[in-house]
Amino acid sequence: MQLSSILLFSAASLAAQIEPYPKLDDGTTIETFPLYHAEDQIALECSKRQIDTGEHFFNEKGDIIYIPFMDCQETKKPLGLKYNVDEQIACTVKFEDRLYHLFQLYLHQDAPFTCRIPVRPDSGLYIPLDIQVRGNIMESHFDLDPNIAIQMFTDGDGTIISSTSFSTSVNTTRIIIGDTVKLNFNVIWTSLKKIVPEIPEQTQTTQSKLEQQKYITSYTLPDRRNQKVLYFFTAVIGALIGSVVTTVFLYKRLNRKLRQSYSDKLE
Repeated sequence: MQLSSILLFSAASLAAQIEPYPKLDDGTTIETFPLYHAEDQIALECSKRQIDTGEHFFNEKGDIIYIPFMDCQETKKPLGLKYNVDEQIACTVKFEDRLYHLFQLYLHQDAPFTCRIPVRPDSGLYIPLDIQVRGNIMESHFDLDPNIAIQMFTDGDGTIISSTSFSTSVNTTRIIIGDTVKLNFNVIWTSLKKIVPEIPEQTQTTQSKLEQQKYITSYTLPDRRNQKVLYFFTAVIGALIGSVVTTVFLYKRLNRKLRQSYSDKLE
């Protein structure tokens, strides 16, 4: 068998094994659901854990139970995001007994701070958001970095692709049970670049070439070099416009003075 035939057969086998993610148990995929639009509200849910062991709570079907994120005193509501909106969010929370012991587990890394976000509105399909908090656990208290970044990744068309979250400062706040602490969330959205592979005609099996491309499609970070070039040209154009405006202003001012001087001489 020729090498080209082997490669084509391997590509066909790979395409047949690839499935869309995420999808519902009945096979429903994200294409069925509406897209997000700018500033759409996004609910943030986190797994419910036992404070003594860090183990999940499960429902009668054996699924992990998720509950809304902690309530923020500023809004009296759980923390939420806005689709494709970069923002700074202050969320003041009270570290009562349950929350205090949960954060001890998170800081000691006995259990991850696991949350999730809907891929599309009302879809029931989620992508994980694990929040990496850092600090030190002492006998009488713990020290927590209250500054947390949330990095969201979208396809640019209304679907959330991935997310991550982590502590961002080199400072901590001392916390004991009953303390009220302001958590500062810095939310940044990035549109990823889509990579669509070419599927040879010979690899088409029961799926169409279009369907195979849809499932094999992946995303990568945008090329920062192109952005730097864009920023450079934007800065140059801005400087040129500023120079032209300044020159015109100075010319008019000088012309006005010359006319005034000429009028004074005639008098």
